[in-house]
Amino acid sequence: MKEQAGSESLRKVTVATRGGRAASVAVYVLAGVVSIGASVCAAASFEGLGYLPGGACSEATAVSADGSVVVGTGCTASGVQAFRWTAAERIVGIPIPAGLTETWTTDVSADGRYVLGYGRKSDSPPYGYEGFRWRVSGGIDRIAAPGLNVIAKGISGEGSIVSMDCPGRDHSPCRAGRRCD
Repeated sequence: MKEQAGSESLRKVTVATRGGRAASVAVYVLAGVVSIGASVCAAASFEGLGYLPGGACSEATAVSADGSVVVGTGCTASGVQAFRWTAAERIVGIPIPAGLTETWTTDVSADGRYVLGYGRKSDSPPYGYEGFRWRVSGGIDRIAAPGLNVIAKGISGEGSIVSMDCPGRDHSPCRAGRRCD
């Protein structure tokens, strides 16, 4: 199919999934907005993230600026857990902070040194959500507001500022974000 400058196209891509089954994905490309040379496309490859121990699912939610770090959430025998993936270390579960039962990731800093996520305190209502920022160098910063559910949503490029949401409330205490130095 020959494309003209400024034209829009819809592409259908077939992707092999676990178990050898194929799935079709429609990709909408606006010419001039997305431009990748043929040599780059020819060398592209995809690699599965794998699974956390005892798990059978994983989902990527964010990627560092250079693509070397992928964060996401995976299933384990005991529930859902946030993870960090690198080519060298593969998929590694982020420790679940004390008092939380399950965790999810939402974002990663540009250099991949900070992972943002949230967890819940109970497996049944009221769940009691609390945000966290995990440091590769070690340690977890808890992001909580007394009496509020906190879902950490986004992290700045250098990892020092996070944004969050407080479902079920007027949201105003959380919209400004929080500095984590």
